[in-house]
This record gives sequence, C-alpha cells and structure tokens, in this order.
Amino acid sequence: MSNDENKSLVVRWFEEGFWADDLDKSMEAVFATDYYLTSNGIGYDGREEIKTFVKALRAAFPEGKIKVQEVIAEGDTVAWHHKFTARNTGDFMGAPPTGELVTVTGSGWARIKDGRFVEAKENWDQFALMQQMGAIPGE
Repeated sequence: MSNDENKSLVVRWFEEGFWADDLDKSMEAVFATDYYLTSNGIGYDGREEIKTFVKALRAAFPEGKIKVQEVIAEGDTVAWHHKFTARNTGDFMGAPPTGELVTVTGSGWARIKDGRFVEAKENWDQFALMQQMGAIPGE
C-alpha cells in the first residue's frame, strides 16, 4: 500500500470504524487476525481483546469523537496524534459516570501489512481523562 493509503487506514479506523454500528465488520476491515495492540502499557492480543476494550470505551462515552490531528507514513509504518472528546455517561475503569465532558490526546504508531494493522503501540492521557471525569482530584 502507498503511504497515503496507510494514512487513510488510520483516519478511517479512528474517525469511523471505532464508532461503527457493526464493530466486527469494521475491525475485520482494518485489523489482521493476529493484530497486537499495546495501549498505555497494556497488551491486547487479537481482535476479540481489542473489541472488549473498544466496547468498554464506547459504553462509557457513547457519543465520543476521535479526530486524527496529524498522521505520517513511511513504508509500512504509520504514526499519528489524535484528540478524543466525549461526555462520560457510563462506568469507566471502575469509576461511575459523571456526565463530564472530557478531551484528551494520544499518539501512536502502527505497522501495516496487506492493508491491515498488524501491530500498534499507543499512549493516551488516561490521567487527564480520569481527572476530567472527576474520578481523581485535579489541581
């Protein structure tokens, strides 16, 4: 795939696929069967583990939006920076819903093969998210 096609894959996943009604179909279109994600140091092995994570996030922030702000590609590697904005209306990581509007950023990189993600590592500001939710004290 070209660099532009690889960049489009990242944007399509975060801005559309993550929130698709048919999550299985969306994930199948962008992730290899043996896809491995490391998110904030936690490993997710394969589509089913990632789907559990995505569903938990979508349940806590059902009307969330992810906007890819920057994306670069070189060969089979893509890097991005994104912003997540949502209102917390469901339990998340043991914290009850607060109704608070949150905005956090994150960055990551992925390796793509045959038009699908095969591995990725990302970090997003989980601490800021929990502060904005009111789950941990702010400044």
